[in-house]
Amino acid sequence: MARKSGAVWIAGVLLAAGLCGPAAAQVSKAGGIRASAGSGLAGASLVQAKAGPGSPASSLSVPLRLAAGTLFQPLTPRPGVRAPATQSVVTGLAPEDALSALPETLPPAPVRSSRAPVTASRIGSAKAQQTLHLQEVNDRTAAIHSALRDSSGGDRATAHASAIGASIFDWSQAKADDSAVAHAEEKFLLAAGPGRGGLPQGKSYVKTAKAHGNTLFGAAPEAGGNGSGSSVAADAAEDLERTLRLDNGMQVVLVREPGLFSANITVGYEVGGRDEAAGESGYTHFVEHLMFQGTKRIRNWFRVIGAMGAQTNAFTERDQTRYTQRVPMNLLEMAISLEAERMVNLDVTAAKVEREKRTILEEKAGMDNSPYASGLANLTSLIFSNFRNRSNVIGSEQDIRAATPKKLQRYLDAYYTPDRAKVVISGNIDLARTEEWVQEYLGSIPARHSFAPNPDLSEKSQDHERYSEVNDPFASAPAVLFGWIGPKYGTPAYYASGILSLMVQERLQRKLVLEGKRALGVSISLPYLERDPAAITGSIVLGSRLSSDEALSAIEAEISAIESGKFEPSELANAVNRQFMWAENQLLQSDHAMLLALAAVRGLSAADLRRDIARWQGVTPEEVRQAAQLLAKDKRSTVLVRPSAQAAKTTRSQRAHGHSPAVDEAPTREEERLLDYLADLQWPELNYKSPAEFTLANGLKVIVMPDRRSPTFVAKLAFRLGSTASDAQARNRASWVAGLLRRRTRLKSEAGIDDMLQQMGGAIGVDELDDHIVFDGMVHESQGRALLDLMAEMVVYPHAWTAGELAPLKAWWKESLKQSLSDPAVISQQRAVKDLIGVHPSAHSQSPEAIDAITPEESARLVGTHFTPDNAVLLVAGNVDPERLREVVEPLFQQWQPGGRSFAPGPEAAVRPQKAISLIDRPNSEQAMIKLSGIGIDSGRPSSPDFYQLEVADKILGDGFGSRLFQVVRQSLGYAYNAFSQFVADPALAMWTFGVLTRPEKTGPALQALLDQAERMRTETPSKLELASAKNGLIGAFLMSLDSIGNIANHLLGLELFGQSLNTWGLYPAKVAEVTGEGVRQIARKILDPRHTAITVVGDADAVRQGLSKLRPVEEYDQNDQPKPTTASKRSWLAMLRR
Repeated sequence: MARKSGAVWIAGVLLAAGLCGPAAAQVSKAGGIRASAGSGLAGASLVQAKAGPGSPASSLSVPLRLAAGTLFQPLTPRPGVRAPATQSVVTGLAPEDALSALPETLPPAPVRSSRAPVTASRIGSAKAQQTLHLQEVNDRTAAIHSALRDSSGGDRATAHASAIGASIFDWSQAKADDSAVAHAEEKFLLAAGPGRGGLPQGKSYVKTAKAHGNTLFGAAPEAGGNGSGSSVAADAAEDLERTLRLDNGMQVVLVREPGLFSANITVGYEVGGRDEAAGESGYTHFVEHLMFQGTKRIRNWFRVIGAMGAQTNAFTERDQTRYTQRVPMNLLEMAISLEAERMVNLDVTAAKVEREKRTILEEKAGMDNSPYASGLANLTSLIFSNFRNRSNVIGSEQDIRAATPKKLQRYLDAYYTPDRAKVVISGNIDLARTEEWVQEYLGSIPARHSFAPNPDLSEKSQDHERYSEVNDPFASAPAVLFGWIGPKYGTPAYYASGILSLMVQERLQRKLVLEGKRALGVSISLPYLERDPAAITGSIVLGSRLSSDEALSAIEAEISAIESGKFEPSELANAVNRQFMWAENQLLQSDHAMLLALAAVRGLSAADLRRDIARWQGVTPEEVRQAAQLLAKDKRSTVLVRPSAQAAKTTRSQRAHGHSPAVDEAPTREEERLLDYLADLQWPELNYKSPAEFTLANGLKVIVMPDRRSPTFVAKLAFRLGSTASDAQARNRASWVAGLLRRRTRLKSEAGIDDMLQQMGGAIGVDELDDHIVFDGMVHESQGRALLDLMAEMVVYPHAWTAGELAPLKAWWKESLKQSLSDPAVISQQRAVKDLIGVHPSAHSQSPEAIDAITPEESARLVGTHFTPDNAVLLVAGNVDPERLREVVEPLFQQWQPGGRSFAPGPEAAVRPQKAISLIDRPNSEQAMIKLSGIGIDSGRPSSPDFYQLEVADKILGDGFGSRLFQVVRQSLGYAYNAFSQFVADPALAMWTFGVLTRPEKTGPALQALLDQAERMRTETPSKLELASAKNGLIGAFLMSLDSIGNIANHLLGLELFGQSLNTWGLYPAKVAEVTGEGVRQIARKILDPRHTAITVVGDADAVRQGLSKLRPVEEYDQNDQPKPTTASKRSWLAMLRR
């Protein structure tokens, strides 16, 4: 379950004290065969990670009656068009068509792992990249965007309506046939019961119809665009937001966003860790788990969600809990009725409680296993004196074990009542129809008022610094954690403190990280919308040349300077702009219903959030100076975290949970009908619009995808593999040299580039897409020209680095790399690749040796041979006119000189036989990460017949709530909180990896369970439901990714880099649809051959060695991935093999 509360950024990784829901078990996918900094929890091998599960689904609603004893009605599939596998025209529907036009055929949403910090596209597939930048502006409809941004500029709804009509899809080909529309009325809806029908009294309607206007490169089109403008204009003029108060006290906010394919429903409750009395720690989070364990009529909640392909998750924090589903518009009624079902009929049994104890204890072990977690817990205890404010949300082991169904039911009854529920439903929804569904399902829930007490959260005053030190066996670098109790929300000091935090962070980042290369990371933040008192918290991860005293002195010096007024107006303006862009992004991102639900829990509306933005914008220099006085040393709490292998071990025997409860999850008759229906979903047939393409005289290929649905401008400058396809050393070095290009230019220093990005409110990241280096930029459309200017400068005017300039940077890189390789996900992936294919270029990994090889001469060589226009492609997406863009791009890039180097095919990879388990010793580790990996030669290209079979097989095995690993290893056996499956690819091969995180004492049985599931994949064809759910999830994830302009750019870029025609970018759904069960079995037989399957384990060798050695010989490595002396276990096995 995901964590989020009391957040502190530690070297780019968010440590938190809240918890989130089951999607955390869906570990993010990776996009390349490479271990690198920034990987996700479950071993994503690149910075990128592929999106999680989603599924297509029908327009049929679950006909749930909330009255006791009422059964489901018979389910009858509605006719539709199954996409022929030979066509490339299958997609979702036009955003403007909404429910009223095509209610039965809209695509679903992809599930995103709550653990993944970064997601990425893979080769024109559904795995959509969305690099996470601080100022990144996510795609939203322009009407909502402008309404949330500002109150000036007049009403531009008509312009927005036309913009939607001129999107990237040819909506004129996307109309449902008459029979499909007529049949939409035949849904089996919940019959009206007593007290139903009619609209609630006192309902308010809020109009928010505004839109963005013209851009630098192309104005919004004239009304009518492609023939749909007039109808969309009418939509834009309608109400876009409604607030309802149901008779049972429940508040429901409806937000219509015409430019999307999805709908979101989020339910928030004002209950969290701070509400838990003594002896009840962790109860809010425990109830969250139970919310996903089924009702009397839907015994296996995850199985239904998996078949639907919906995104679902929950987040428990210190102040509130939110439950969320993201679904296609046509599944919204089903989602609403399911929420009503578990609000009324949640089935809390002793067996379920005991099962979830196992899972929660695994989750707790994972938290305890994280770097800096102990320091963060210590910091919270120092800042707050009130035990409620010290809540870690997951609870104590003692209280978790002591929980009973009776205690949890009493807690559920006290806090989870209709009058405490705040519901937000957003997306491309029909407001009137959605309101009817809300009344039908949520409105029929009987009124029940909460008797929960309001906790005393008051704090004692602090008159001296509170300080402690913590030894952390999992930290690879020391860190200083610090915090203050922050000002009350809504006061001038609150908004000023937020701006002040950004100013201090930027100063420390520049002096300690960018210029001094003495710290590995800096962060300071004030949480948004927490109950008071909240804390301003921060961290500095220390490099070898920075002491803790120096770090604290640097913090005090910057705060003192700001308090004295030593800052320019431009510095304040930049901080305000950053805060503005962050807040706007939060309001506009695809899951912003989560934020609106959080606001509702706090008694706030979207209008209040917009007023918060205005108040941040209005912060004055004097208010910042006054806020700095609040961050005095005697009010500060400080924790020094020291890496230490001598930290005391937890007694694991006390952690094990011996119960093995049997939960009856056989589908009920009603559930079977529902699953049968979901197994026979059908899809519409639509056409895509192709992007514009042109090539400059120097060989730079430019791809332009006009998309006027949002004011986001995306530019991606990608480099083909070129000669690095056959040169492993050059491929290892190329990413570091790309970092040098991004860091400074001949014209701008590192600080100058940072200043420019802050001024434009954007970011440029250096990422990797299937082993291809990508400069990834995203800004508001008004800053598109500035972004292209800066991106061109990085490659046209590279800085000539000297050995003296490189020396401190390389030392800093090595320290950062050491920290990255302390992540079990990264080091395990690196070891598995080496075991399977040795030194093949596809197995390149980051190493200190690769950093040492970066000399001024080598950097200049790669800049002149690899980072050249004839080896590059520039992709631009947004409100862009291709011809006008060409006029801008040509002069910007014309002086970039071609390298004249051609692609050199790499050597053929040979998969090595695997006879031993690779065990990477991580002393004191509370969990072991187990990975099984196999290689498919030539399976990574979309043109390969293996590619789509592998997509589906991966989904069935472990990528989704209905997957085998989730259902068996987590739910049935209780071996893990996280189970994952992923495949990563480059042009030469694909690597399929799956596994779990588990306690040391369960490592042997968990590995055997993974081996059993691998063998099952090889020998059994999947069931009809498994196959359909996997296909639905993949197709739905692809279609729903079209909500985002950045995702679309990645689909196209992936195809281009793999040599595929851009005119076929819609072929993915059809290819997935034609995969057969036998095809799934065959690809599993090919890649998961036991003789060529690598087993990699990261954990405490002393605790797991014996259990592993019963299955295979064990070869041990230290934390630097260096071989350890041969163990007795290995000698014994080798002797046995010789006999």
